[in-house]
Amino acid sequence: MAFYHLDQIENNLLRLKDLYGEREYNAIVRTLWLDFLQVPKNYKLSDLSEKNILDLQFAIEQLLDLRPIQYITSKAWFYGFPFYVNENVLIPRPETEELVELSLKIIQKYQFQIALDIGCGSGIIPVTIKKKLPKVKLYATDISSDALKVSRKNAEELAVDVIFIKDNILQPDLTKFPDFDLIISNPPYITREEMALMSLSTIQNEPHLALFANNPSQFYHAIFKFAKEKLKKTGIILLECNEFHIEEISTLAKDYSFSATIIHKDLQGKQRILQVLR
Repeated sequence: MAFYHLDQIENNLLRLKDLYGEREYNAIVRTLWLDFLQVPKNYKLSDLSEKNILDLQFAIEQLLDLRPIQYITSKAWFYGFPFYVNENVLIPRPETEELVELSLKIIQKYQFQIALDIGCGSGIIPVTIKKKLPKVKLYATDISSDALKVSRKNAEELAVDVIFIKDNILQPDLTKFPDFDLIISNPPYITREEMALMSLSTIQNEPHLALFANNPSQFYHAIFKFAKEKLKKTGIILLECNEFHIEEISTLAKDYSFSATIIHKDLQGKQRILQVLR
């Protein structure tokens, strides 16, 4: 591989700033230095080794092609913990931290002992809850074997015991699961018709299996059916939802004879999390 001159790197960094905007660009550069090159953030280009320069140029080229920085570094930070990620799992979103925060509060308030995350992906929800509340028994399920490999790696790296189960929530094998105090899920809820509203980076790189549903309520139907069988009588469901469909999902929960629902807003004031009472 040819050695790249520093002026080429500088020009490509300027292209990155134009593409991503200054705020995101600054976050990307910090991540490249600390997580990818593993050098101090105050290092100048002239301080980098030739290998660092070659690695940096490789990363910049991928970023210019809209590959997410988290897939380049194989790392995403969530709730203060580093998680391994690859193209088989979604990149963690800040809103999901709010789902975890509410889960932690409810588990402690009601002294829940056993919880399930449906569609666990990289494992950020069950692993984080287990890190914060080690005495709670955590189960997690996903249809993707590749995603479960990532989940298990994160549980191992962060030294927690989570029980992972490969299963399809649309056709679940109920015999694999005990009864739960709490069921949590951030399921696929984007329709193909909404793809035009999404970033090209997400469409090109993140797993469509974890993004798209046939209709906005497809997986919520499945979760409610599952919960009718596997949620304890004093149990609670917590669901991350599309802000434009959360009222519809709330009505759906009542159609399944759940007793009550509570809609929680996220930090941006959007209706984001649906709490369903048995």
